[in-house]
Amino acid sequence: TVGVTFVLEALGHLGETGTSKFTRTTEQMQTRLLDIKGAVVPGAISRVSRFDVFEVGTLLRAAGVESLEDAHDGDSSASFRYDGLVVQLTVDCPMERSGAINRCDYKALRIQKAPAEAMSVYRGTDGSMLTQERRGIKLVITVHGSIGVFDMPTFLLTWVSSLACVELVAVCIDFLLSYILPYKAVYRMVMFEESPDFSGLRARSPKAQVCVERWRGRDEYLKAVDAGKEGQADAAEAVEEGGTPWQHRCSSTS
Repeated sequence: TVGVTFVLEALGHLGETGTSKFTRTTEQMQTRLLDIKGAVVPGAISRVSRFDVFEVGTLLRAAGVESLEDAHDGDSSASFRYDGLVVQLTVDCPMERSGAINRCDYKALRIQKAPAEAMSVYRGTDGSMLTQERRGIKLVITVHGSIGVFDMPTFLLTWVSSLACVELVAVCIDFLLSYILPYKAVYRMVMFEESPDFSGLRARSPKAQVCVERWRGRDEYLKAVDAGKEGQADAAEAVEEGGTPWQHRCSSTS
């Protein structure tokens, strides 16, 4: 049998909040063993105190090894029992919406073409140096998990930064269209419109009044275009006269 135990801690959140949900032990979590296809192996884990206990045969079958007498993929002339094998046991602990962890999955996977051997050197009873080669099952355990908490200041900072990036893109595009790309003068004309000088209107300036009449004529022209045939006739007349109706009206009154 093999016993596994572990502890998950988010030290930063634990120190800031002091909440117990940011430190979890094996005893506090539900665990299960998954095979190489992602299916749950029923009855594979026995909980003994703080240890999850597996039978070696169950762990090997979950990793895709049916028998130790099968030929090793790294050396077809030897078996898994002779050359040994390496099994990676990954402990995957997904975070729930609350930010805590309540469940972990063991995922077993055999490392392809990897033998498991160890060398030990010791002194014999006669004083000579002896070397012992051992082969067997090497178990490599890795733990993955995330524990978090929703933070409003961080969210607002990210949101404002995203809006600033979008606005920056718009400013760059407007600059290219207004000053670099072809038809830049036309784009500036439709992008920027001058309004009447309100100080001139208060002073009853003729120039400001002409400008207001120009805007009023433009609005009437656009309404006529939206209305249908009348607007189309006005537009055709304007093209023949070399402009738009409100430009012609302004030129005749100025």
